[in-house]
Amino acid sequence: MPEILDQQEVEALLAAIDEGEIREEGAPSEREFATYDFSRPERISKDDARSIEALHMDVARSYSAILSGYLRTIVEVKLSSVEEINYSEFILSVPNPTYLNVLSAKPLEGEMVLEMNPSIVFPILDKLLGGASEEVAIPNRPLTEIELRIMDKIIHRGIEALNTEWSKIRPVTFEVVDTEYNPQLLQIIPPTETVVLIGFEIALGNFSGMLNLCIPFVSLDPILGHLSEHRWRAYSRGKEQEEILPGIEAALRGTYLDVTACLAETTISLKDLIELQVGDLIQTGRSTAEPSTVCVRGRPKFLAKPGQFRRKKAVLIVGKVPPARAPSS
Repeated sequence: MPEILDQQEVEALLAAIDEGEIREEGAPSEREFATYDFSRPERISKDDARSIEALHMDVARSYSAILSGYLRTIVEVKLSSVEEINYSEFILSVPNPTYLNVLSAKPLEGEMVLEMNPSIVFPILDKLLGGASEEVAIPNRPLTEIELRIMDKIIHRGIEALNTEWSKIRPVTFEVVDTEYNPQLLQIIPPTETVVLIGFEIALGNFSGMLNLCIPFVSLDPILGHLSEHRWRAYSRGKEQEEILPGIEAALRGTYLDVTACLAETTISLKDLIELQVGDLIQTGRSTAEPSTVCVRGRPKFLAKPGQFRRKKAVLIVGKVPPARAPSS
């Protein structure tokens, strides 16, 4: 028979439950609950978020190369975040004033916002206008007409990177349709609408700042399926490349390359060249103890000493050409 508790034991048990020492059977603990904010519904799945992240990592790499070539210095663009927020949160997160560009992305619906922070806008302007200072004052004002024309070229290069990478998924044409400096005046969608905020960090020397791409969910929704397909295709291509690399390497091992050894070189005038006769000596100013340069397809690769092997002229490799001696590509 089951043991029957007396009144004192029942009261002790109830007191222990009230104090939390004993949890009622079937009662869930606080850890079993997940917080859900109904004002911020999650409309982007984790897989879709990873696809968006992969796509814009390619955009960052492309924009980094384009900016480095345009500014003639090293510019690093990194994807820093991909998050789903309300449009009002985005508006409150950017400074005022800031550099805002409204983008259309035909044939997608709605408009997007590309915001570049003043903390990187003015260092870029300083670089393009010939400045060499390690410290640039960041004024709290909109851009002048001249500054705006200059920055338009920087933004259009970012749009070029977006067009290139997005077109791999679906033909999309990004275009600037408006420019604004006060985020409070930029109401392209209702404040409570869901947006995907993609943040890039731009580093130029000692300066860095954010480039934010705000995409309304209504614009992104039609291509979410294409994003996932693109990510899996990219993954499959990567696996295929891993499988065929050994074959490519084996095939390249049988490739023949032109190898030349430059024993010495010098310059002479055209007059001296015309007057050269049999028996004349040309001085190169090079010591016989100094190693010669071995070139592979015209590119300096190794250092060598000239000699003879089995009654044939040969060179003995003694080292590699230092990077400083190699021609810049």
